[in-house]
Amino acid sequence: MIDNQEFMVEAYPRELTQNPLRKIWMPCKNGHIVHRRVCMTNCPTLIVTVGLPARGKTYISKKLTRYLNWIGVPTKEFNVGQYRRECLKIYKSFEFFRPDNEEGLKIRRQCALSALNDVRQYLSVEGGQVAVFDATNTTRDRRKTIIMFAEQNGYRVFFVESVCEDPEVIAQNIVQVKLGNPDYIDCNSDEAIKDFMKRIKCYESSYQPLDEVLDRDLSYIKIMDVGRRYLVNRVVDHVQSRIVYYLMNIHITPRSIYLCRHGESDLNIKGRIGGDSGLSDRGKEFAKRLRNFLQEQNIKNLKVWTSQMKRTIQTAEILGVSYEQWKSLNEIDAGVCEEMMYEEIQERYPLDLMKTCWRDRRTLQVRRTQSSC
Repeated sequence: MIDNQEFMVEAYPRELTQNPLRKIWMPCKNGHIVHRRVCMTNCPTLIVTVGLPARGKTYISKKLTRYLNWIGVPTKEFNVGQYRRECLKIYKSFEFFRPDNEEGLKIRRQCALSALNDVRQYLSVEGGQVAVFDATNTTRDRRKTIIMFAEQNGYRVFFVESVCEDPEVIAQNIVQVKLGNPDYIDCNSDEAIKDFMKRIKCYESSYQPLDEVLDRDLSYIKIMDVGRRYLVNRVVDHVQSRIVYYLMNIHITPRSIYLCRHGESDLNIKGRIGGDSGLSDRGKEFAKRLRNFLQEQNIKNLKVWTSQMKRTIQTAEILGVSYEQWKSLNEIDAGVCEEMMYEEIQERYPLDLMKTCWRDRRTLQVRRTQSSC
């Protein structure tokens, strides 16, 4: 007991260094950030993708990385396929991925370990919060290696498995994504598809999906058939819950999104900002032309969202389709400047006008005088 007290006096207080990513002060030892232990609430998270090729893993990884960075969680993606391309330089054929190709297995393992070393650098030295390890990781042995790596470094592991049995979705993913893959730059489309289908077969023979019984102690989400069904197991912290929420609300199949302003309003004519006026005659004419445009597009299952402002609802009414109103789409309130002309604002609030003069370009970046969303 006395020895422990002496140790505590000697070890604390520790030196501090600033996290280069998050700009917060953290304890360090010999110039390196001290590892955050897995028992702590805010320890780093290692997201590990699982699944056969052409299941949308890389798409999910990129979207998830962008989302987590957007909500303020420093995140970086590590694509093992890219490490393999840098190692081999030239891709020959699916033979490299055969389970009996010992040289191929050795190279793929080295690439995975190299990626994990970079994960350690990012999470433990650079101070990142989440790393996305994007690879097939189809065997329990590979996943066990990753789990041991995470335990040694004090990271939490969260698996994201994408399972798809729909041949149409798989074929669509191959055509849209894999044909743009650097592996097939010099191949024609038919050759690339045939080779990639054979590559998938190489993985199928050794694929061991996450199992509800055998893997019951792991934290994971299993996405089945492009979001038709989900299986979520042992979500243990806030970051993992945000990951699950996001993955249950994204689409990995392509779709078109049209962004359109409402028609001209009465206050637009008067040069006044904000307000909740209705459409002008020109605004109604605009809505009619928009309706004609949408009819020409012949969009199936069209969904229309509007704000709760009168001018947007009137525009949607003229379209003659069902629509939903969302308060989050309302224009940011101009505060005490609501329904004022710019000349009035310049006279009363000259300094604030300097901040709002680029209103049309920076509506979401500037908070106006006494305004609220």
